[in-house]
Amino acid sequence: MKAKEAECLAAIRAARKSGISQMTYLKELLYLANVYTCEGKFSEAKPVFEDVIKSAEKQFGKNSKNLLTPLSNYGYMLKMQGKLKESEAIVKRMRQITDSQ
Repeated sequence: MKAKEAECLAAIRAARKSGISQMTYLKELLYLANVYTCEGKFSEAKPVFEDVIKSAEKQFGKNSKNLLTPLSNYGYMLKMQGKLKESEAIVKRMRQITDSQ
């Protein structure tokens, strides 16, 4: 496990214990997903991104602008893997959210 990954996991564990806000917790998870993506650990990043997106949808609604960053990062990861159709679907969803604001 690389240093940034270990640091992020430790921060997430500490955050859970300290009773931080859901938004802060989601930001920490998003950071972890981004670390995995940067390390090329796409199979580890995918479920974390999906969890962040699902949790944000529950907390803020499916058309919340709070979904734009996790969706963008997830779409970027998909593009890095050559999964262009999936990435394009994410971009389309982001446009719909932006247009609904």
